[in-house]
Amino acid sequence: NKKMSTDDYLVHISELTLDTEKQDLIDFFKNNGIEGINVSIIKPHYKLPIKWAKVSLGNGENYNKATKNLRYPRIKHDIESRLMENITDGSLKSVAETNAVVKGLEKDKVDCQKLEEFFTQNVGKVKCCKVSKTIEADGDSYSCRSNGYGFVNFDSKELLDRAINECNGRILEGSKITIEKYNKDVKREPKFNNLYVRGFDDAFTEDQLTALFAKFGDLGSVKIMRNEDGSSKKFGFVCFQEPEAAQKAVEEIHNYNHPNGFTIYVAKFEKKV
Repeated sequence: NKKMSTDDYLVHISELTLDTEKQDLIDFFKNNGIEGINVSIIKPHYKLPIKWAKVSLGNGENYNKATKNLRYPRIKHDIESRLMENITDGSLKSVAETNAVVKGLEKDKVDCQKLEEFFTQNVGKVKCCKVSKTIEADGDSYSCRSNGYGFVNFDSKELLDRAINECNGRILEGSKITIEKYNKDVKREPKFNNLYVRGFDDAFTEDQLTALFAKFGDLGSVKIMRNEDGSSKKFGFVCFQEPEAAQKAVEEIHNYNHPNGFTIYVAKFEKKV
């Protein structure tokens, strides 16, 4: 049995307010019966207005107490932070297999602690939870509000499946929650090249439609839909070669007041499945 080095008692604490200092952490642990800790790093997040810290808890007893009872410590301003084991062995690589995204959380009542309790009681062992929050500083005072969704990392894929099967649609603190498997690619808006355009009058031509959109990028095709007698149906499709161009066109041309006296409506074209 290998001797534990002090590195084995390291924990990582995230989502601390910017005014949190080493002494605040030392005092917090002391008040919770943990002494002799060492704050090795405390520094601001690279883009969010929060700090994170690495803390060595010195011995196994302290470590077990903290990772069991102080997982979501409120160190300053009564704002919940997250204390996690300092995992460096690569076991988080396959986290997608066990990670759920939970939406519909009651913003005033459901924090990480509450979310974890719900799933621990109803499903089984949870590795960690995160409720998406917005922390803002106004002078010396800090406010924190939930964004209404969060992530739960279960101990196994079986537990994730069970959570989806058994808890999706359940009521938590008065609000109906949805649970789905977390897919990190979903967060990025899917790319699209095809646009649906309407709002122009029946005299508007494909050449005019092309002229309106050509400045955003190379066009694949431009088509105004027509009735059997050749009259315009007053809607059409514009296809760009690059999705970035299509995105920009939607942003700039949607609700555009055309000099000919009509307003153009543009949206990404969703194929009906």
